[in-house]
Amino acid sequence: MKKLLLSIIISLFFFSFANSGPKSYYDGTGKLILSKEVADYFIKYIKKSLKGRGGDAPITFWITEDGNNAYWWTTDGNSCTRTWDNEIYIIDRTGTITYGTPDMCRGREHIPKFGDRCETYFKKECKLFARERVVLWDNGVNPGRGKKSKINSKWSDEEILSKLNELGFSFKESIIKKTTSNNITENDELLHQLKTLKELYDDGILTKEEFTKAKKKLLN
Repeated sequence: MKKLLLSIIISLFFFSFANSGPKSYYDGTGKLILSKEVADYFIKYIKKSLKGRGGDAPITFWITEDGNNAYWWTTDGNSCTRTWDNEIYIIDRTGTITYGTPDMCRGREHIPKFGDRCETYFKKECKLFARERVVLWDNGVNPGRGKKSKINSKWSDEEILSKLNELGFSFKESIIKKTTSNNITENDELLHQLKTLKELYDDGILTKEEFTKAKKKLLN
């Protein structure tokens, strides 16, 4: 009986160990509110336009659980595709180079090292927010995989922020472009005003001179 009990305990231990990989510990979960700085860094990470790293490919993006700090890894533009010794390297926020296997370029290797580096830098616990351009953070809204969670590097800053908002992430500051009280954008408002002017002119309320003057004022 004792041997059977011991055998069960050992089996449970190894089963638990086998299912407690870095993913369950490092992937971000729960509600997350991003600071403006973090949102700005994420846009640059997605667009591969981080200072001094033109042409980089995004690898992993990390955020402290309070949403105030970000840490990331990118390639240098070709180190993941052009190697002479089968060893590639990627670069972190501080410019520190990490060497590893090609799989590291897809953010799958060195996850514990990535997380620990971020935590050492900020002295706070960090969680994985995105791998390459897919947002992984599980907030109950974001599916965390596939096209629904993937950010397009060709999107405008506004489109990226709106996508994050759609995935259930909010911001500490108001950084998404405001709309008018009628929920129309500034361009739509201009078109609306021009249309109104034309109607006033067609109805004879405005003279041609008044219409031309008002139209010119709006367009300027």
